[in-house]
Amino acid sequence: MRARTLALALLLPGLAALPLIGLAEAPLAAAPGVPQVEIVGPRVRLADVMPSAPADVANLDLGAAPAVGGTRVVSREEIVAALATAKAKTPKGLPDAVRVARKVKTVGGPDLERELRASLKSHPLAKGGALVAVRPPKSIDVGAGWDRVLVDVPRPPRKSGPWTTTATLTYARGEETLGKVTVPIDVALPPTAAIPDVAQKAGITLVIERGQVEISVRGTANVDGDVGEIIPITIPSGKVLRGRITTKERASCVEGT
Repeated sequence: MRARTLALALLLPGLAALPLIGLAEAPLAAAPGVPQVEIVGPRVRLADVMPSAPADVANLDLGAAPAVGGTRVVSREEIVAALATAKAKTPKGLPDAVRVARKVKTVGGPDLERELRASLKSHPLAKGGALVAVRPPKSIDVGAGWDRVLVDVPRPPRKSGPWTTTATLTYARGEETLGKVTVPIDVALPPTAAIPDVAQKAGITLVIERGQVEISVRGTANVDGDVGEIIPITIPSGKVLRGRITTKERASCVEGT
């Protein structure tokens, strides 16, 4: 009898916990009948979730829009609280809840290649590289409403001949990134690409900034280097400073490195 009582005592707490565990782990079901709207901007306005909103509160900020690919439910309580914070009158007909999603646009492979080639036409590849081939994906989905496409290509290595790398295309609106994709490209580097922009022992002007004062000193490169690289430079006093090469003739002193 004592053994049976002990067994029940050990079993009952576990049985009592089972419904609680089930409730805690069960995912929340989406609220039925909640209307959904798609927006373009990074912020949600009252007019987005309530098209009939009066003009004086139509642009009321209801917070950040969801990330591209995600959604956010804006409740009536959130709207009322935002109106109260803005000391605005609550209009009639507020929705109980609205699900907000970012509008998405599909960009096809040909458009990706066109953007890439147009960018490289206005901003040629370094070292005289020539674009040979572009291998974009079939398509990508990005947030709609971008106002510019940024293209970034790594600086070529110091070599000649074929070079394969990846270009990064970033679709942006203001400071917000709406989508990003990497595209493999093939580049042909000319023989001159194997020649450093600044050769070892070559003269170079080192620009040193001290507050509002700018000092230019003629120095000597201690190693080969290309534009964008940091190299040690010996100045006439014999001191070695580190400078970032900005052109084939100039470098900017890098403090604290």
